[in-house]
Amino acid sequence: MDPVLLYTDTNRINKQQATLANMVPVYQAIYTAIKAVGVTATIAEINSLVQSAKMKDQTPFVNNYIMGKMVAAVSPYVVNGVTFTSAAVASFIQLPDTSGVTAALQPVWGGNAQNIFVSEYGAPNLNLLALADDVISAVAGANATIAELYAYYTATDASATLANSLQAVCDALNTFDAANNNFYAHKTPVGDERWKSNASSTAIAGLELTVANTFVVSLNFIREYEKIGNLNFFRNQR
Repeated sequence: MDPVLLYTDTNRINKQQATLANMVPVYQAIYTAIKAVGVTATIAEINSLVQSAKMKDQTPFVNNYIMGKMVAAVSPYVVNGVTFTSAAVASFIQLPDTSGVTAALQPVWGGNAQNIFVSEYGAPNLNLLALADDVISAVAGANATIAELYAYYTATDASATLANSLQAVCDALNTFDAANNNFYAHKTPVGDERWKSNASSTAIAGLELTVANTFVVSLNFIREYEKIGNLNFFRNQR
């Protein structure tokens, strides 16, 4: 049986997609600034600098990163059979002006990060970013990948059957309420919010009520059913 879509977290999807869109120009600017001082960065390295900038108000980590990359590019350094340590090699290298890198990090520095990472769940998976020919971009289908990540389906044939049955109950209640001024919505006690959605649990096991007074199948109920495998546990539950 095909899985049944139980819930789509549109709020989380929108925020993650917006965060990804914000990241692309910022990460590109950081990459370009690093490249200007003779160093080529990876997306993971840029993200590491971003995470440091979110937490710190000083710049040593920028200089340390640039110096580390420059040292790594020439190490091991051997003269007349003598191998110099990384620290010794660093003493021979003049650190370039890194102010451009620091400036490129300003959009995420300290409290500014919230303007980029609009999602409270942080940055999307870095695998959604690609680097080719010095250009950082979102991979093809990135928004669809994010949307699918936060779409929740039934996991078994049994739970799919149960979800369809519960949906039939929801449809009947919603149809009745549409013609009778939300009669059952007003008469059905609600409990706590679940799954950070816009719905609350109800006195009818397996059903939740949205803020728009629409009955929907409870994702939490289906997940519990998938763990237990039967409805016996719920018979004495509210």
